[in-house]
Amino acid sequence: LLWCAARPGNRAVAVEASPRNLEGLLHNIETNGFGDRIEVFSWAASDHGGEVSFDLGPPEQTGWGGVAQVQSEHTVTVP
Repeated sequence: LLWCAARPGNRAVAVEASPRNLEGLLHNIETNGFGDRIEVFSWAASDHGGEVSFDLGPPEQTGWGGVAQVQSEHTVTVP
């Protein structure tokens, strides 16, 4: 959002693997009027295609998450 706010011509790409955080990200983009300038991909970034186990972390920790080494109740599969 800061990058797009800096100049009218700036564009951005957002990658959000956490389905828990995706709705908030999309809401923030639309609320700030950058829907036409930010492209959102709901997958994990990697050096290869496929699917990966992603640990969302505890519900109260929305900024925590990453590739899961061990399955838990907080683990989902993402592209």
